[in-house]
Amino acid sequence: MCSSDLRIARKGLTLIGNIKNGEFNLHRDFFSSLKGINPKIKNMSQVADMITARVKIIGTYKTSFKKILDSDQFTPSEAEYIHAVFKKLLDDTAASLEELLTLITAANYQMSDDERIKRIEELYTGMQDNCGFVQKFSNEILVLGAQRMKEKQDMETSRALYPVL
Repeated sequence: MCSSDLRIARKGLTLIGNIKNGEFNLHRDFFSSLKGINPKIKNMSQVADMITARVKIIGTYKTSFKKILDSDQFTPSEAEYIHAVFKKLLDDTAASLEELLTLITAANYQMSDDERIKRIEELYTGMQDNCGFVQKFSNEILVLGAQRMKEKQDMETSRALYPVL
């Protein structure tokens, strides 16, 4: 691995550690914030589904980015781009969950329950879009890596069968 690869890997692993530590705090804060919220809002399935989607997104990132780095099929600049896409997605979903926590904490916004519900539904739709995107993006990148690996193996096989004279 060259220094650029190591830098990318280090950035990715640092981000994973930060996410892991932040997730625990986020879940703790989430459950603490539910005391004193209107049951209509507190019991919305979208609230729990957003947290589940965020966990799936983090899991997909961790698994996919490790496979991408381990495959050795991507240039350092491609790996940096892939990492940047994942980081933007993780940042966006973290911001959505932070806003959700603020919305479901009774004292934070001066909003009616209907306004809160509407905003939670908007955040939920965005989180679902992000969850779908991360799955598609991850699958496409992993397929590209597999294709590159197969091409490399095919070339090596051809060279072994038909050496240049």
